[in-house]
Amino acid sequence: MKIEGVYRYALVEYGVGKPKPCLQVFRAPEIYKIFRQAFDQNDAQLGLRSREQFLARSNWR
Repeated sequence: MKIEGVYRYALVEYGVGKPKPCLQVFRAPEIYKIFRQAFDQNDAQLGLRSREQFLARSNWR
């Protein structure tokens, strides 16, 4: 399965009913890059740490 399909599926599956600002975060190219790195390395913790760092730097909260 291609990573783009997995990413899109995850957005649809887990994005239903979420506030629009939460979904907009996933449009950021860096978030996709983080997802891809974590997926390729099979390391969910990498994804969590990197997303937290991105959100802190970007003032998304």
